[in-house]
Amino acid sequence: MHASLISLLILLGPVPNQDPQPSPAQPPTQAASEPAVIRATGIGRPPQGKPAPQAKLMARRAAEVVALRNLAAQLEGQALSESNGRISARTETLIRGFRYLAPRDLDDGSVEITVELPLPTLMHNHTAVADQTVQLESRLQAAQAELEALKNDLATSRLEAERARARAAQLESWIAAHAAHMEKAAGEARSLLKGGAGS
Repeated sequence: MHASLISLLILLGPVPNQDPQPSPAQPPTQAASEPAVIRATGIGRPPQGKPAPQAKLMARRAAEVVALRNLAAQLEGQALSESNGRISARTETLIRGFRYLAPRDLDDGSVEITVELPLPTLMHNHTAVADQTVQLESRLQAAQAELEALKNDLATSRLEAERARARAAQLESWIAAHAAHMEKAAGEARSLLKGGAGS
């Protein structure tokens, strides 16, 4: 992102001096220069079979969408396809504060619109994106730490469950052995009782 911003700064040249006091060697200017901007253009073609006012409105809307997509493509450093090109949330934040210039009607009925984004606005948005990135990374680290703690708790719970099952198996085995011993002792006692009764 820093590389693309540097490239944009090189292409746009230095930001005009906005010092209201002219230098002694230069004549006074009428007004401070406008800040440097990034521009992108889009063309929308009117659909067939629509009433002229509606077709023109749809062509203008299409031109706005294409112009905005082309502006986003400049910032993302890649061309977005007409069919599935989507502006990422990060780029949406970067282009906040853009404005459309007056549309221009072309001879074939198409509409051309230029969208522009002042460079100071872009720099402000870039700072906001950087801050959001830091916050998201911090949340991600916290979530990863929480996930790791949950994994450890799960491993501990599984170990305790295994130990509980082992103790339960031992207890069942002892109960079965004790029951068998008691049954044997009861059988022997019944035999003795029968023998004593017969004598």
